[in-house]
Amino acid sequence: LVVKSGHVDLEFALALLYVSCLRCEAAVAGQVDTVRRATAEALAELTVAEGATTHEDRLFRRFTEFAEKILAVSFPKPDVREADANRAGAGEADVVGTKLWAYFEELRDITTVFTEFALARYSSREDEMSTRYKLMQRLKEAGRQTLYIQYMYRLYEDFGTEGSWSQAGHAMLIILDELSWSKMTSPIELASLSTGTVGELKAFLCSRTVNNFVKAREYERALQVIQLYKVYLQQRYDFKGMAMLLRKESAIYETLNEVERVVPMYAYTGFYGQDFPPNLRNKEFIYRCYDAERIASFSTRIQLAYPCAKVLRSRSDFDPAMRSQEGQVIVISTVQPCRTRWGRPPPNLPEHVRKYREGDNVDTFVLKQTFRKEKNKGKNEFQNLWVRNTFLRSAETLPGIFNRSEVVEITLEELSPVENALINVREKNEQLREIVGGYETGRNPCSLDKLTRSLNGVIDAEVNGGIRMYQEAFYNEEYVSKYPDHIRHIEALLEELRATLPLLERGLKQHRRFVPDNMMPLHQKMEEFYGSMQNRVSTIQVPQP
Repeated sequence: LVVKSGHVDLEFALALLYVSCLRCEAAVAGQVDTVRRATAEALAELTVAEGATTHEDRLFRRFTEFAEKILAVSFPKPDVREADANRAGAGEADVVGTKLWAYFEELRDITTVFTEFALARYSSREDEMSTRYKLMQRLKEAGRQTLYIQYMYRLYEDFGTEGSWSQAGHAMLIILDELSWSKMTSPIELASLSTGTVGELKAFLCSRTVNNFVKAREYERALQVIQLYKVYLQQRYDFKGMAMLLRKESAIYETLNEVERVVPMYAYTGFYGQDFPPNLRNKEFIYRCYDAERIASFSTRIQLAYPCAKVLRSRSDFDPAMRSQEGQVIVISTVQPCRTRWGRPPPNLPEHVRKYREGDNVDTFVLKQTFRKEKNKGKNEFQNLWVRNTFLRSAETLPGIFNRSEVVEITLEELSPVENALINVREKNEQLREIVGGYETGRNPCSLDKLTRSLNGVIDAEVNGGIRMYQEAFYNEEYVSKYPDHIRHIEALLEELRATLPLLERGLKQHRRFVPDNMMPLHQKMEEFYGSMQNRVSTIQVPQP
């Protein structure tokens, strides 16, 4: 009524009625929870609804000013140092007045949060959803659990309407954390859901969460929610419900074993310049791209959301001076996930599941940049190929309730040329060891084509000068004299090169068992080049500084 009237006398009358309601509830019940809840709900409806304007914000602030003036007539505003309603000698009127003034301080804070949301203008859906979530967190901090859950559920429904099943599932996980398995009647009213006990509500939402994660192909999370749901069914001895749940669980495991999932790309995105709004200004985020979206398409999408910004396609173009300059600059670079919360995978985990988990449930990413310290490029490119790793830790794991998470920590690491070579050879050996092991044990052997490509990739590198290039770059007195502290990496690299040989021998043995006749010439050529590799590695010696 306040924001619809626009009439000063009516606003004053409504403020007088509002204060009377507060006084009555405080005097009778000793608290103002009913009016507080109704006010928060009204504010939420006002600001979440379309069309909230600066005019409405000004009207409501004038209404609260009127109410405070009316309250001050009966209860002078207490000194902050004397705000304790339970202090000795406080009369009943003092207690009521103190509680009412405390409520108005709280109302002012809540009003500020809601109006900031209502008046903000967003360039992207991510900005709007992120601000809504922050608003809901304020409700939670203020102890408004019921209202918090109701608006989290509204956020969940919005994600579902958009077909954002992963985000819908993660929003529902937050709601589930707020609910217990209590048999008490639920005070929470959610759209399209009938009321019952808190436990029944949680069980119903568990089922919806599983469905959302299955649609998002996040089967591991669906299975986690099923484990939670099982506890409830076991406690109720709901055997029919348990049987249905076990059938669903079985179907998910079958799908998990059969379906290969591709992890979307991750992109570092920094917003620099004084013309960005406060929620973006000079902040950096990790974005989880859409399925099958490449970095060029992502950059175009970001450019369309922020048409006034200049988009740079590499973090090497970043200049710290951009932070204080006028205008808008967005820096975008592809990053790789490097730490998953799933932990170290068990050795018998199917390869396609392991590869998916490496890019799922991640909070640390790496941006790799190669550079040369010496401008004159020599004949051997390995000798001057340095690597700068920028490790970016995000505030939340991805995927999550949003497709982006703010970067909260940045760590730099510089790798010498020999360290870079060591890491590359070690990674190749690990991949080859896993593939060959699958054939030797008969557990989850990969396709013959992949075995062929893995063996040929290592051997072909030798044909093109791989080991010889390493030998010329690092195993000489000049390099050791220039970088004496690299000697331990040089020794480790030689050990990895030696470890490659028995892996190739085992791999070629398995390859000969399964290779068809039309691929036998390729196999024989690999065996021939393998012999030359053995001879090359046997001649390498670590020079002494």
